[in-house]
Amino acid sequence: MSDHTELRKLKTQFYRWLLIDEMIAAGRYPNAQSMSVEIEVSSRTIKRDIEYFRDMIGAPIAYDRARRGYYYTEANYRLPLLLMQESEIFSIFLAEKVLAQYRNTPLYQSLKTVFEKLTGYLPDTVSIPTNMLQDNFSMFTEPAPELDQAVWQAVFNALRDSLTLSFDYRNPGRSEAIRRNVDPYHVVCYRGEWYLIGFCHYGKAERIYALSRMRNAVATASSFSRPATFNAEEYFGNHFGIFRGEEEYQVQLHFCVEAAPYVLERKWHHTEVKEGQADGSVMLTFSTNHLFEVKRWVLSWGKEVTVIAPLELREDVQRELAAAARNYGG
Repeated sequence: MSDHTELRKLKTQFYRWLLIDEMIAAGRYPNAQSMSVEIEVSSRTIKRDIEYFRDMIGAPIAYDRARRGYYYTEANYRLPLLLMQESEIFSIFLAEKVLAQYRNTPLYQSLKTVFEKLTGYLPDTVSIPTNMLQDNFSMFTEPAPELDQAVWQAVFNALRDSLTLSFDYRNPGRSEAIRRNVDPYHVVCYRGEWYLIGFCHYGKAERIYALSRMRNAVATASSFSRPATFNAEEYFGNHFGIFRGEEEYQVQLHFCVEAAPYVLERKWHHTEVKEGQADGSVMLTFSTNHLFEVKRWVLSWGKEVTVIAPLELREDVQRELAAAARNYGG
């Protein structure tokens, strides 16, 4: 049987299941005979569907002999049906690969459980071979620190209940951790690292904290109200990476001919403008409010890029390259 034939069968089956679920949930106490007439299938097919609901999916279905029909023993129960297109079914299987980017977090196991439940609801007529995905698709994730389960849960609880979060935090390069009390506003993932944006009680300002550097985190009993003016997208603004600042910089970079094809094939920033030069090189211009990660990115291109502006970035990259050359005796 072809994949298209199986998909048609799958859609017909799901449509029938939807109708059966609606009839039972509506409290009509339908039986196999009445449903077979309305759906235009045999009563034997309806009975097989009912058995599948009860035995394979665990639906709380019972038969009322007095009313001669089926009903749900749990009043608000609805059948967890999935009616999807072929591309969507394929995406469900591919999602297992995508989960790899969350392996460093407690979220991974939760997502994996949800994924297994989701695929468990798909009937046997779905015939996308999982070995095909195993052999033909891969996902390489960036190195990322492991997150403490207790920290993750404390952050989640504080965010959910609008409670002040208290934790020990050690900044890079410092030997001692400092206790922080923060009103959590938003959590963001960037290149495998998870960050919390919140109002620091000590600094009296909004700060960004890496969850991997938190220890002994607890959601306190102190509640707060997140400012109505806070907006994560506006908070980061024209950021290039996770860091942000108050000053706006107009960055202009010149990429040589060899690097031009790689620069042109991607979108590096939402404000970017690319201009091809007569010699085949490319000028990339964009606005950002922080230069730290721009510098790191520029350094990754080596001799293939030259910073034109701003002067602050140009001089910083120049000093960094000079220092690196000295490490090699140059």
